[in-house]
Amino acid sequence: MVVRRFILAACLTVSAANAHQPEARLDALAVAHPEVVSLFTFGTSGDGVPLRGARLAAAGEGPTPEDRPAIVIVAGLNPLHRVGMDTALGLIDELASNQHEFLSKRCVYVIPCANPDGFSRVERASPRMDWPRTPHTGDADHDARRGEDPAEDLNGDGFITMMRLKDPSPTTGLAAEFMLDPADGRILKRPDTAKGERAQYALLIEGVDNDGDGKFNEDGPGGAGDIDPSTNFPYRWPEFADGAGDHALCLPETRALAEWFIEKRNIAAVLVFGPGDTLINVPPTGRFDASGQVPLGIEEGDKAAYDAVSAAFKEATKMNAATALDNAGSLQGWVYAHLGILSFQTPVWVRPDQIAKADEARPAETPPANEPTPAETPAADDPRARLRAFQNATPAERERMMAEFEAMPAAERERIMAAVRGGQPGGQPGAGAPPSGGPPAGGPPGGGRRGGGRGPGRGGSAPGGGASAGPTAAPATDDEAWLKYDAERVAAGDESGFILWTPFTHPQLGEIEIGGWKPGFKHNPPADELPRLVAEQTAFLKSLSTKFPNLTPQGPWVERLGPSLWRITVRVVNEGTQPSMPSLAVKARRTTPTLVTIGVPIERIISGEKIARHWAIAGSGGVAETSWVITGAEGSTAPISVRPSLGAPVTLNARLDGGAK
Repeated sequence: MVVRRFILAACLTVSAANAHQPEARLDALAVAHPEVVSLFTFGTSGDGVPLRGARLAAAGEGPTPEDRPAIVIVAGLNPLHRVGMDTALGLIDELASNQHEFLSKRCVYVIPCANPDGFSRVERASPRMDWPRTPHTGDADHDARRGEDPAEDLNGDGFITMMRLKDPSPTTGLAAEFMLDPADGRILKRPDTAKGERAQYALLIEGVDNDGDGKFNEDGPGGAGDIDPSTNFPYRWPEFADGAGDHALCLPETRALAEWFIEKRNIAAVLVFGPGDTLINVPPTGRFDASGQVPLGIEEGDKAAYDAVSAAFKEATKMNAATALDNAGSLQGWVYAHLGILSFQTPVWVRPDQIAKADEARPAETPPANEPTPAETPAADDPRARLRAFQNATPAERERMMAEFEAMPAAERERIMAAVRGGQPGGQPGAGAPPSGGPPAGGPPGGGRRGGGRGPGRGGSAPGGGASAGPTAAPATDDEAWLKYDAERVAAGDESGFILWTPFTHPQLGEIEIGGWKPGFKHNPPADELPRLVAEQTAFLKSLSTKFPNLTPQGPWVERLGPSLWRITVRVVNEGTQPSMPSLAVKARRTTPTLVTIGVPIERIISGEKIARHWAIAGSGGVAETSWVITGAEGSTAPISVRPSLGAPVTLNARLDGGAK
């Protein structure tokens, strides 16, 4: 028991002691659960690291593990998505420890780190950057040059974030596409021209134009032609997209994964842990590419199955919102469109406001006796309490508190701001004092250990920025919601994941500002969330497995038609809720249908096919019936083999005397 608790604690730890910690954790789980967990290797990464996974299957009287319906979980394709890897490893421990009955009838494959080279880079990276790619010596931006323009940490704060340039001149080659969000000056948004709004800012990754081609940082942090594995699969492969690779499956990791999937014949569903979502945002139906052959979403006939799985996921996780994604070049898109297997992706973790509350009408909580109420101003020697009070205050109370703050001596103001920033003195790169000298409206100053996404809308509290919409106003944009969540984490004692915009003199662009979300902030939760996430995904997997097709042979029924002439009938009943094959699988003809074969010489078959093929048997009691008329001596037997499209084969014996056994 002590050993198991130690391993579980290790598997739920967020920080890694070394670059390949998922490998060590996988080994530890196999040692702890040898009766359930067996490891497998399916390839080698570009850096020579074995690509490994775990098969979970308990001993039972039923079919062998390779004949059981299987769920495949793939995590770590995006190396920034550490929560996916941690949850996948936690699932192995949870399933192996407590779900033996479930695993006696099902098989689960877990690949916790499908991109070990990318993960190793993220763990070693200095400075840190949101760069979800794996090292590769190709031409990621398709300009016939390799590694000529990496991103750089210009202000030396240890992070590669974003640059924003106000009113870019024509000589920069940049266009203004964004404006300050009136609700919060830290945020940039695209202007609504119908409201008379005007773009003022260009937004780009931190760095310089090393090769002088007018583009900035097109070759990533290391200057290599890195590739995003999540866009390297041969489903609507985005040929001309940056990071898609020279061709589909050009990475050793993606090719090995594809070959492994093709070899497996018992996969019923695939779940990818990654930043985007297809479970809350079910893909559209009835849409195809220009050829009319490749689905842009899902087949109409598969909508009921996807909706049922989505409902089960929402029930298990309580999620009601998540970031949708385009499946172009993705693993889950390829598995569905090419292999005909139901496939999904989930970010595993979302902000608290994207989770349905158990009781929306519950009364507001009374602040603890040792916490200040919004109307009180905490003592100056408790800076974090002051910040919490400021965030919870009404607009009128905020004005009063700001006036009190401005009236303090400069040294006292700086002491408070340094404490709120986590000890960063004001003037250091990345700290960024607010324009007024006081706490920025809507959130704390920058600094912190977690970071996040990059791209449009990652703004900051710039000179001239807007004011907060007030503590009771619902966030109008996704970035406003992230700022609200960040403020809540700071109020709980964590450090901010947002770096305030600070001025910087760029060698090519002149006066700019650098700031935004820290790498990984929008992907990964605090460590104390992991047990809950593992429990939720365990519940979802068990629910998902109950929906699999369950093909059960019935019969045979034998009728005497004349001397040495017999009719034999066999039924295959689908006692599961899903059809025996997805509609896309029937269309693709890649998967073997349910085969019902009678084992007598073909010359004895008067009517009926020797091998009957049933492509799709409806769920919830759907029936496929096969009949033959054969000749044979009374008292002899005719063997019948039923090989389901998913599940173990079964042999029946028809005795030619009007009975069966």
